Amino acid sequence: MKKLIVRRLIGGLLLAIFGFYILYRGINLSILGVRYNIKSITSTGGDCIILGGVSALVGTVLASTSYMFQKKWLDYTLTIIETIGIVIWMIEISLPGSEYGSLVWIDTLIAAALLIISIPWSKNGYKEMPYNMKKPVKESRVIVSSSKDLDQITKLKQLLDADAITQEEFDSKKKEILDRL
Repeated sequence: MKKLIVRRLIGGLLLAIFGFYILYRGINLSILGVRYNIKSITSTGGDCIILGGVSALVGTVLASTSYMFQKKWLDYTLTIIETIGIVIWMIEISLPGSEYGSLVWIDTLIAAALLIISIPWSKNGYKEMPYNMKKPVKESRVIVSSSKDLDQITKLKQLLDADAITQEEFDSKKKEILDRL
């Protein structure tokens, strides 16, 4: 049964909205930097575009998959993508000449916090809806073709339990019966 994972939905929506805001701010900073020929503002705008675009994408995917059975590979991929975006942004703003450093660090922390809220904290998935980790059931090789074969194996087992035959004799006869199938 599918359940809505509220934490994933709210965290994803907030991350997407925050990402679009950062993206918008980055585009405006880049335009201003180019218009007034200020390279540091243009660079900061580009950095905002990177984090904003990544956060908007990851947040949108998180929110849109909040009602379905979760896939571990998808959550890991989204976490890696957002983390790479955050790390690239942190490296870029740490370089000399970067403007708006403290504002960008706050944005980084907000993006990281929203990602942490949205993703499962367990390797098994969400408490409300764990990852589907069922292994396929292997088919049994033993197929009894008739009740006669089943009766013979049952009688052999009774003889084994009564110590009338040895385990080796039981295994040999059982194999013989099953090989005929």
